[in-house]
Amino acid sequence: MEIYLIRHGQSKWQTGESTSGDSVMTDLGHEQAQYLNQYVKQLMPLTSCSVVYVSPQTRALQTVLSLDTEYIVEERLQEAVFHVAGTLPQFHIPQIYERHLSTNSDYSEFKRDIKHFLKDILSQSRHKNIFLYTHGGVIKTILRIIHDNDALCYTILNCSMTKMTWHRSRWHINFLNDVSFIPKEYVT
Repeated sequence: MEIYLIRHGQSKWQTGESTSGDSVMTDLGHEQAQYLNQYVKQLMPLTSCSVVYVSPQTRALQTVLSLDTEYIVEERLQEAVFHVAGTLPQFHIPQIYERHLSTNSDYSEFKRDIKHFLKDILSQSRHKNIFLYTHGGVIKTILRIIHDNDALCYTILNCSMTKMTWHRSRWHINFLNDVSFIPKEYVT
């Protein structure tokens, strides 16, 4: 089983052109999505059994459109309505992390919903390639779930892809935050 975690293209909220939590993509975001989906099409062989899930938020839906395939809109892939990083364990000096979980109730609920979604798709989608078009906060939370540690944070660029593979009875992170398929001048 392979799971591809895909972030949406650049949004107008990110550039300051919108204050909406459900903003549309910028022109650059649309171009990023074109490059992303050309790459995704190469990963979805015709003989493969793949399923695509997408957040219902506008920027994620706009990102998946140029993939030109069927997809399932999944409410639990929506971005958090709060600043996720502000709810995570904080440390004043660099250290070797031990396992720490967030005590923030908003984040715990957000994480619980994503965890339930993952359990659902893992039980229904054995031997499928799963593509999740979603948001940075969701992708980072999925990674925290598989590491069982909320003290971790990641950089997740627009239209980046992170691949997780279930192999030898454990999750493998094959690549994280890959944007090699997007021209450097389009990376945000």
